[in-house]
Amino acid sequence: MIKGILIVNNHGKIRMSRFYTRIDQRKQQQIIRDVFSIVSKRSDAVCNFVELSRTFVSKYRENLEVKQSLIDTDDAKTTDKNETMIRKIKADRELAEFFDSKLIYRHYATLFFIFLVDQSESELGILDLIQVFVEALDQRFENVCELDIVFHFDEVNHILDEIVMGGMVLETNLNQVMNCVYGMKKYEKLSKSVAKKSVTKLKSHV
Repeated sequence: MIKGILIVNNHGKIRMSRFYTRIDQRKQQQIIRDVFSIVSKRSDAVCNFVELSRTFVSKYRENLEVKQSLIDTDDAKTTDKNETMIRKIKADRELAEFFDSKLIYRHYATLFFIFLVDQSESELGILDLIQVFVEALDQRFENVCELDIVFHFDEVNHILDEIVMGGMVLETNLNQVMNCVYGMKKYEKLSKSVAKKSVTKLKSHV
């Protein structure tokens, strides 16, 4: 399963993020920072996938064990502080489970296309999927650049939805993806033309 998809520029600015697992907004920002800190330091000569479990999970699990031990030693006192600590533990557990995955990415010019997937996904399969996604963007925007993703955010999300939905891969055939994208654009133009014709003009009685 695909857990998250990120598009980040060379300066760490997020251009698109999609998470397919339940995770808090603040934790999403933390994930983006941690992931970018990994990919930005890697040379183009090394492989395009990283086992996050070796990098982050141990750190978060150690924090969980410390917090849990603090609560266990003070079970008699059920204070608001403890309840806050429990909520933090649950949030950190979600984060630890999220980082028990693989990071697969490609670097194109000024953009990193990053997929976070579980252990069941194939690294080479996801690399091909990233290539399909980028080629679809390239066909739609004719040599896609960072500004296209910024100013046509809705179309980028539509293209992604044709490829991945709910963390599952729907389509890998580029021609099929583009047929759906162009079909949607055709219906949009048709609906706009019909809307213009059906506009009721109000006559002035003055």
